[in-house]
Amino acid sequence: MARKRKNKEDNKLPSRVSKSKSSYYLKTKENKTIILGPLSMSMSELWSIYENKIHNIKKLLSFKELWNMYLNSRHFSELSVRSQKDKHCQCQLNSDPLC
Repeated sequence: MARKRKNKEDNKLPSRVSKSKSSYYLKTKENKTIILGPLSMSMSELWSIYENKIHNIKKLLSFKELWNMYLNSRHFSELSVRSQKDKHCQCQLNSDPLC
């Protein structure tokens, strides 16, 4: 559960949305900042822009993409050469088209 906001008026804002001196902004889980609009916009406009941005950010990963992320990860590179070969062979032995 997230912490309570200091300013009670900000409780109307969507999650991960804050305001700066001049605009509303969204902080994604990847720590990217996306400016949503000026402070003068209505709350309904803010929510609609927020929902559009969130919809565009969400992306499903396929198993192939996830496997490639693992192969490029630091954890995989720290494995011994033999273990790395075994991981590649396991995928090929299963004749999985995703690997």
